[in-house]
Amino acid sequence: MKIVRFQPEHLDHLRARGSKIPDAAGLAEELAKAESFAGLVDGAAVAAGGLIQQWEGRALAWCCFTPGIRRADWGRIVAKARAELIRCSYRRIEAHVNCDHIAGIRFVKRFGFKVEAKAEKFGPDGSDHYLFSLVL
Repeated sequence: MKIVRFQPEHLDHLRARGSKIPDAAGLAEELAKAESFAGLVDGAAVAAGGLIQQWEGRALAWCCFTPGIRRADWGRIVAKARAELIRCSYRRIEAHVNCDHIAGIRFVKRFGFKVEAKAEKFGPDGSDHYLFSLVL
């Protein structure tokens, strides 16, 4: 896996491989402006994520993965995410995770995020989400 700066076309790669990403106008371009990265296998994105500044000191973490990521590649993904969290200057980072997404919940907890609340009907499809935070 090669870790690169996120580009708008990476969202198309992720969707083509089964990642459930909302189709919001301008989303790919906004993510590319943020501190975002993608993991490529054979030139196509299989994972992406980053931090989107909400205001000075506060960011929203985002990530999406495709099914079937190799175990060896998870190590690179986690290492990059940890490096970004250590490097960043934010006091607070938030993440919103679908309550049914067990792997996503495990992933954010791995970095020390804690559940602050449950937001009912929060997702674009009306799904419930947990609101996580990491205070640095």
